[in-house]
Amino acid sequence: MTLLHPLRVRGEHFLMEFIADLHIHSYLSRATAKNLDLAHLHRWAQLKGITVVGTGDFTHPQWFADIQTKLEPAESGLFKLRDTLADAVSKEVPPTCRAPVRFLLSVEISSIYKKNGKIRKVHNIVFAPDLVVAEKINTRLARIGNIRSDGRPILGLDAKDLLETVLEISEDTFVVPAHIWTPWFSVLGSKSGFDSLEECFEELAPYIFAAETGLSSDPAMNWRVSKLDGVTLISNSDAHSPANLGREANLFNTALSYFAIKDALKTGDPARFLGTIEFFPEEGKYHFDGHRKCGIRLSPEETMRHKGICPVCGHPVTIGVMYRVEELADRKEGERPERSHPFTSLLPLTDILSEVFRVGPKSKKVWAQYHQLLHDLGPEFDILKKSSLEKIHEAGSPLLAEAIRRMRTGEVHIAPGYDGEFGKIRLFDDHERDHFTNQQTLFQFSPPKEALSNKQASKERDTASLLCSVSDQSSQPLISKEAFRCPTTSEDDTPLLSSLNPTQREAVQHFGSPLLIVAGPGTGKTRTITYRIAYLLDQEFARPEQILAVSFTNKAAQEMGDRLQSLIQDREILKRLTIKTFHAFSLDMLRWEGDAIGIKNNFAILSDTDRNRLIKRLVPSYCDSGMVSNAISRVKQHLLSPEDDWKAIIPEGLTDLFGDVYRQYQQILHENRILDFEDLILKVMFLFETHESIRKKYQERFAFISVDEYQDINYAQYRLIRTLAPGNKDLCVIGDPDQAIYGFRGSDVHYFHTFQTDYPSAKVLRLAQNYRSTETILRASGQV
Repeated sequence: MTLLHPLRVRGEHFLMEFIADLHIHSYLSRATAKNLDLAHLHRWAQLKGITVVGTGDFTHPQWFADIQTKLEPAESGLFKLRDTLADAVSKEVPPTCRAPVRFLLSVEISSIYKKNGKIRKVHNIVFAPDLVVAEKINTRLARIGNIRSDGRPILGLDAKDLLETVLEISEDTFVVPAHIWTPWFSVLGSKSGFDSLEECFEELAPYIFAAETGLSSDPAMNWRVSKLDGVTLISNSDAHSPANLGREANLFNTALSYFAIKDALKTGDPARFLGTIEFFPEEGKYHFDGHRKCGIRLSPEETMRHKGICPVCGHPVTIGVMYRVEELADRKEGERPERSHPFTSLLPLTDILSEVFRVGPKSKKVWAQYHQLLHDLGPEFDILKKSSLEKIHEAGSPLLAEAIRRMRTGEVHIAPGYDGEFGKIRLFDDHERDHFTNQQTLFQFSPPKEALSNKQASKERDTASLLCSVSDQSSQPLISKEAFRCPTTSEDDTPLLSSLNPTQREAVQHFGSPLLIVAGPGTGKTRTITYRIAYLLDQEFARPEQILAVSFTNKAAQEMGDRLQSLIQDREILKRLTIKTFHAFSLDMLRWEGDAIGIKNNFAILSDTDRNRLIKRLVPSYCDSGMVSNAISRVKQHLLSPEDDWKAIIPEGLTDLFGDVYRQYQQILHENRILDFEDLILKVMFLFETHESIRKKYQERFAFISVDEYQDINYAQYRLIRTLAPGNKDLCVIGDPDQAIYGFRGSDVHYFHTFQTDYPSAKVLRLAQNYRSTETILRASGQV
């Protein structure tokens, strides 16, 4: 005789609060993790703090067989992992997280069909109370289409007919439209959906009593559409890997059974369905409109202004969730229907740790800290929702405690997701981070040669000195005239131009072809280049995302940013500009696109101190390590690898040993996931040369490029600019060949002198009026 599990006795007869994630997939669905099996779901549900998990994919014969053999009945309509399997899994779960887990039979069905003269692509989640009913559903659907090829089968079946079919099999089944706003595959999506549930399900619409909002919307957005008032809004993870379980979830206070869960959703009783746990909707992949290919993110207002056309490539943009909600909304933002439920917006703990440590969310450092926190404090949802900040501080750090406090209070900055791209989260500015921690990190290197296999984990160095804070994208409308401190009125009567001399004004107003500005000391170089950027924005020749301004030094980049802050009032516009040093821009490129060449997002940057220490280990004692270090820099500035012909670049005395040292140096950096400063541009150039689509993407995105102190660029920087600005690009460079002072660092004034050869259509302007010195001093210094 099998004894009942204590939870079964308690759950079937008593109310209990629990978390449920009812929409997931298995390893048999497309684009899912190989370990997305029942054992791993059982484990991760405990780590997250989830009690009920949908099985997903029960129409697939192999997954259905797994369900039959690896699960056993528990409470009414629910299943549990067999004890022998569950005991093995429990060994991998911290004692603080161990708890019973239940499974509920579910599957997502993709319906693609034609209705009312339009191709429809609608996803629905089907729920079944037992294996007998599930098997009948499988048998019926197998007559209609192929249910063996994918865990989420694609059927040429009207969504209404799907609903009718499962209800005919059993009235205990129910259907929930999945991620109802997603553009491509949903009941209300912009690409292939309907304008209401009634239009899709017709007379059967009353049987739809719940709808899944999806990652890119939250209940408050859905409340604006009164046609959804009678529907319980639920949220689920749609997990494609076990670790993504619970990205969104539901809170219940019912008896633990299939029928109690169904009834709570059907009635919307706020005492039994307590609400949802949400993504911040801006983090979802389709919150805003845009073109991922062009790097263009648009708010609904911007999309309307551009009539749905991408301002970079001229093709229609992907319309996102916010725009679609605006289309169907008949309530103002903030209004709330009578039947509504509370919700809480959370960030995954790994995303928070990623922000705290400034490494990728999948890095070893994040996962080590994640599991330690679970061991100390309990499941993830307890940490995110319930644990006191004092305990989090003790178990983690003051920075982590502050990050979770900010998440709980909604103090989260997110560049909204668009066109399949997740939103980018930020909880701290650099100066705020420094307020909470004064820790400095140094790199630990694996010894060379025989000890290289015993790698030590590298800590990521603070790269804030590389970054200029006025970069990053935002999602605000294009530009209003009020955004500028010097608003324009007409071309001849413009305060923005009135303070400039005639040559500066001509430079600022130049548009549509390359421009070389020769500017001696004190002639207003930075003023001219920043006013030109402001003018492009003010006249709406350029969008903020299309502007790239690069400089040789951090000081020059910061000065450009400061000058623009004095011209533009709207801080959101400033955030959407990209104003960087060459190295900072290249660092961002590798963060965004490095995966394409095998560079993961958790790489670190080598400091000069650590670089010198490493090279000393690699060279013989009689050799000048500083000379070797300089030679490596120079070779990389010429974009040469250890396998290339670098002999003409380095001093003759180093040629015998340089190749081996350079090769070992690169091997150690590679094995420890470290790049040095010269690697940043070198790797970006390799990325552009080997991936045409990525190169074209950024050539199209950055339509307006400005380069300050052009006389000081080296070969790698020159190649980077030539790659981003081919042909007749709107490229403006400014500098003074007589002030070229960084030849010892590899810069070459030759590139300044050959600008007109590189760009035959370039216009050349010379700023002659000096604002720093008197004519007498200028004449005397010129003679010297």
